[in-house]
Amino acid sequence: MRGAVAAVAIAVSLMRLSAAAFAEEGTPIACSESDIRPPSTVQGTCYKDQSRYQAEYLCAHQAYRVNSSVEQPAVHFAINEVEGGGDCGVRVPEDVKADVVKAIKEWKPYLRDHARNWSEPFDLKEDGKAILFDSIRKQDGKCVAFYEPGLRILSVSKETYVAAWGKYKYILRGFICKPAGQTMDAAGAVALINSFTWRGK
Repeated sequence: MRGAVAAVAIAVSLMRLSAAAFAEEGTPIACSESDIRPPSTVQGTCYKDQSRYQAEYLCAHQAYRVNSSVEQPAVHFAINEVEGGGDCGVRVPEDVKADVVKAIKEWKPYLRDHARNWSEPFDLKEDGKAILFDSIRKQDGKCVAFYEPGLRILSVSKETYVAAWGKYKYILRGFICKPAGQTMDAAGAVALINSFTWRGK
């Protein structure tokens, strides 16, 4: 009897942990209105997060993401982007500067609480990295977590194009899990990431 009660308590705790890991603020929008869109094979809701504006640089920062519900295979695919001229751009996050692999593994509560058996990291475009992992959730198959900057901002200096202080037009971060029982290798992970459509791709 005590064993059964303990098992129920553990199951409830895991459900609460999963719900907390998936909790995010933001405004749900139609994916047709989003700057990042999932393929038809991926279940998720599109969101627009709070925008901000840097008046001194005339830069508009925007953030969109695709999130699954707690009952679905885990998906959190986010894009941070900037509109504006000159040196407007998204800076490389401080945690990525310090240690990109650690930043990928610890980016969201879901990864800290559910990810196990991390693979060796492999390269994506523009200094991006991805890592395969297993999830302890029954809804999830093989998963990939990633960081990928895109479209480096260039400034004109003495008639030479130079990187504008490590800025990019957009930065992608996220994790995607295949449905339960499905596996994935590095090539499949890259294909899965690229199956999403985003502005500037």
